[in-house]
Amino acid sequence: MERAFRLLVAMAISACCALYAGDARADWNVIDCTGCPEWQMRDTAMYAGDGPHAVFDAANGVVKYYQVNGWNDSPIEFGQEPEVIEWAPPPGASQWAGVMREYYQVYGTPLAMSSEIHINDVRPNYPDLYGQTLTAYDVASDINLKAGIAARVENSLTANAAAQSVLNRFTDMVQNLFGGNAPVNMTVKLRLDDGSSVEFKKDSVSSSYYYVRGSARFSNGSVVPELGARDKSEYTGQWVFNSSVSLDDFWAAMNDIGATLHNVGGGSEMTIIVCYWRPTEGELHCTRQL
Repeated sequence: MERAFRLLVAMAISACCALYAGDARADWNVIDCTGCPEWQMRDTAMYAGDGPHAVFDAANGVVKYYQVNGWNDSPIEFGQEPEVIEWAPPPGASQWAGVMREYYQVYGTPLAMSSEIHINDVRPNYPDLYGQTLTAYDVASDINLKAGIAARVENSLTANAAAQSVLNRFTDMVQNLFGGNAPVNMTVKLRLDDGSSVEFKKDSVSSSYYYVRGSARFSNGSVVPELGARDKSEYTGQWVFNSSVSLDDFWAAMNDIGATLHNVGGGSEMTIIVCYWRPTEGELHCTRQL
């Protein structure tokens, strides 16, 4: 019963996440099975059909190679399985760069990796930040601060042991499966002093990091308004703050994008602000309710 259940799960996963890499490598099938245990990786390959399959777990940096035979030879009776042969990684890792490029062209989304570091991981590489209490608004509203942090993200990752460990496993997995030139999206979330955050992404061509416009978030997850990131009409909604620092940043950010502010103020207790768009006037208004 347990085995049958596992096979049904594998069939469902195979149907949902088997992604074909096109004709770049003679019908090789690249399958994302992130988070799968080893038995599930094997069964996912088995139910993907006859042929060679490369099944990867991006979270743990594991790649398994399988050859499946028997589905097309004759009907398989209930309780029987086709032949599943596990291969060692194929020689010549560079050939997999072609598979990955085709995977990217067909599906538009290369493998993605994300990690998180703290502003304290950046400070040793950016001494000017010592003595400053930084928030997401500070980063989003200062072009030089954005550029300065972006230039130091790579080195700052090595200062965070957990982030570096995950990055190493992921890098090894990509190298083993697709070769060093595979397109990979690397996003690093930077946590600021007040718990707010911003994101930086690595350019796969230049290998340098850049600030992701519109990624700034307050510590409670609410969007930090940012000039040029969105149309003003999109900032309609309710904001709730329990921090005077975040509240001050909110008023400053809304002022930056040209919103009309009413009943400005509030303190360390809970403050509720409602913003609404007036289409006739083309104006965004924000009013403190509490």
